[in-house]
Amino acid sequence: MTLDPIRLDGKLKDCLTDKSDPALRARVLTDLLDCPADNRQVLLARRRVADQLWIKATLAAHKGDGTWGRGFCAKYDATNWVMLQLSELGVPADLEPLQKGVQHLLAAARSTGDLRGVRARHFEGCLDGVYWHYPAACLAAHPATVPIRFGHLKHPVTQAALRTYRHLLDQAEGFNCIVTDDSLQPACYMTVPKVLKAFLAVPRDARTTQDEGRLTLS
Repeated sequence: MTLDPIRLDGKLKDCLTDKSDPALRARVLTDLLDCPADNRQVLLARRRVADQLWIKATLAAHKGDGTWGRGFCAKYDATNWVMLQLSELGVPADLEPLQKGVQHLLAAARSTGDLRGVRARHFEGCLDGVYWHYPAACLAAHPATVPIRFGHLKHPVTQAALRTYRHLLDQAEGFNCIVTDDSLQPACYMTVPKVLKAFLAVPRDARTTQDEGRLTLS
């Protein structure tokens, strides 16, 4: 399916590219106005993202060990969520809290080979798979997307996460998940947009043909 391009002009364009919100400005310039990542205006906007007061407050809440808030995935102040939000806003990856946060996410991954019983069922045949906190694809989507956005695509944990998603995805029904076994749906579609973020974060020239097909069909 091909979508009609979004037309931005006049007041709408001025509003979305206002310099008072550099995170939004950078995203609009690249995603909607097709400016290259090395465009001067894009670079200037991205340099100002971390200077926003509320982003400074978020970075100041870093505990010093790569974590934030209440544990790993408690909505919406825990490490998993905070790192996702900062990555989506384009906060520079070279900041110490983010570097420690990425290392914490990578270190927190667990092997699907250690699962037993019903929790292991959907991972049968998945070689070197990983999960985070709980063996559900939705919870693993965020800590896989963040390292990709911050330059850790080739890390073994990141690659293992992508292999896990490829294994769990049923193109017709969504993601096989132990949480939905007793629900009215055969598989989880709520997970799809979260996992697609991970595959979209992978540079186009690094995606497999199968990944491109998943993105197109989804």
